[in-house]
Amino acid sequence: MEKVKNVPEVRFPGFTDAWEQRKLSDIAEINPKSVIPDVFEYVDLESVIGTEMISHKRVEKSSAPLRAQRLAKKGDVFYQTVRPYQRNNYYFKKSDDTYVFSTGYAQIRSKFDGYFILSILQTDNFVNKVLEKCTGSSYPAINSSDLSDIEIKVPKQNDEFHRIGSYFSNLDNLISLHQREYDKYQDLKKTMLQKMFPRNGALVPEVRFPGFTDAWEQRKFGELYEKVCEKNDLTYGTDKIISVAQMYFREDDSRSDEDYLKTYNVFKLGDIAFEGNKSKNFAHGRFVENTIGNGIVSHVFKVFRPKMQYDLQFWKYAINNEQLMGKILTRSTKASTMMTDLVDKDFLRESFLVPSTEEQQRIGAYLEKIDNLISLHQREGEQLEKLKKTMLQKMFPRN
Repeated sequence: MEKVKNVPEVRFPGFTDAWEQRKLSDIAEINPKSVIPDVFEYVDLESVIGTEMISHKRVEKSSAPLRAQRLAKKGDVFYQTVRPYQRNNYYFKKSDDTYVFSTGYAQIRSKFDGYFILSILQTDNFVNKVLEKCTGSSYPAINSSDLSDIEIKVPKQNDEFHRIGSYFSNLDNLISLHQREYDKYQDLKKTMLQKMFPRNGALVPEVRFPGFTDAWEQRKFGELYEKVCEKNDLTYGTDKIISVAQMYFREDDSRSDEDYLKTYNVFKLGDIAFEGNKSKNFAHGRFVENTIGNGIVSHVFKVFRPKMQYDLQFWKYAINNEQLMGKILTRSTKASTMMTDLVDKDFLRESFLVPSTEEQQRIGAYLEKIDNLISLHQREGEQLEKLKKTMLQKMFPRN
């Protein structure tokens, strides 16, 4: 039974020996002594989020904080000893020997495989053991001596150390790759939303597809959309209630009586609805286009239906673009108790620059492709994070 408890649930082929109980200090050197250079990159607490270093600053030793004492070497692991439940721990993979970490981190230099150490530090089992030894309530912390004495289960064979370390290193690299791609396409989308629509009084955008040279046409919203107050005649049930904020069908059985369903407004494909909630990205509320199909929305949302030939994807991005709509909504909304309220007649008098249907189609398809890539990398990253969480549970023995 002891052997069964001392093996992980998931192992690489060829490894069968039971793991053994060792103190952390048996397999790693804790806070090795070092000579701090005269000029270095300082990594303070809050500079590591998750397993990524997000900031550091160049300082001179003479003016550096006293807590700048941990000179990093390639393969070192830095463990955040304050609020360790945050799991902000970093594997130093650089060959540069001018990074110095705060004493808010314990420096752990593995005798076998640094990434194995980093991975075991992230497990629930290890975090719980640390929290048992922490002092303080608002800012629980563990000292390096108590950290050194924590017992963990480790493989007997060096090869198994390296295989596990390499597995989690590759997994983290894939997660970072998808995060970088996600960030890259988010930045591209932000740039293109600025450059593919006219701004600052211009009649054409800064970036256009080849073959389009005509100026965009100034049109009043009253020519493009009409206010509709079409109530649900029970054609649509609870399975067709649309979340305007996130644009998906959300079945709601909490208020399914027929009289209440009749209060909902019909919201058809291509319609736009005004959402009055203010946020840091939308100072006066925002319009959202229905891109998922016919359904119903709460009576609090004002619905407008297109009167012209249009491209669904173009208007999805145009009508929700704060750069284009911000000033328009400033002039056509008024403050109410909980949110801003749209003044219909003022909105319909406002003007908007509109390209030809063909140019709308090109712009809409391009921006939709970027959104699909953003969603792809977000989805892949989330799946890999779930896989990592599962493997951290299954590739290390539990108590």
